Amino acid sequence: MKRLLLFFSLCCATGAYAQNASGVAVSNAQLGLNNVLEIQFTNNNSSNGNTLTLAFATTNDLANGVESPMQELRVRSNKNFNVSVKSSSSKFYTNWLGFWPVATSMTVADVLDLKVVNNQTGGTIDGAYSDFGDVKTTSQSLITNANSGGNQIFQIKYKATPGFGYAAGIYYTDVIYTATQQ
Repeated sequence: MKRLLLFFSLCCATGAYAQNASGVAVSNAQLGLNNVLEIQFTNNNSSNGNTLTLAFATTNDLANGVESPMQELRVRSNKNFNVSVKSSSSKFYTNWLGFWPVATSMTVADVLDLKVVNNQTGGTIDGAYSDFGDVKTTSQSLITNANSGGNQIFQIKYKATPGFGYAAGIYYTDVIYTATQQ
C-alpha cells in the first residue's frame, strides 16, 4: 500500500510539473538589389586605362602596322550584358605647339583596328572583331549576350597601320568601351 501511495504521489508530482514558458519573435530581412554594372581595365582597376603607345620605328612598321600588347577588361554585372566599342573622334588628334589639341587628317577607322583575342565572358564575339576590325566613331558591337558575373574577362589588341602619309609626331584618340545590361 505504501508503495502504491508513493507511486501515485510521484505520478501526480510529475504531471503537475510546470513547463518553461517560451515565445517566438520573427524578423523579416529584405535585400534591395539594384541592377549593377561595372567595366574596368584590370591593369589599374579603373575605367580609364593606361595610355598605350604604339611606336613606329621602321618603314616596315609604317607599311605593315604595329600591334599593341594585350589589354584586359573586366565586367561585373548581375545581368547578362553586351559590350560595344567606338572612337571618341573620327580623326586622330595631335598637340599643336605641344599644347592645343588639333584634329589631323588621319582617320581613325582607316588606321586603327581592334581584335578580341580572348573572351571569358560567355558571350559571342562580333564577327568583325574576331580578327582586326575598324574602330569607328559609331558604336560597334564587340561582345553580345555575355553572362552575368563578378569576373567576366576579355582581352583585346590594337593594330595601327598609318602608312607613309603623315609626319612624325604623337597622334591620339580615345577608344570607348561600353557595357550595357540586357
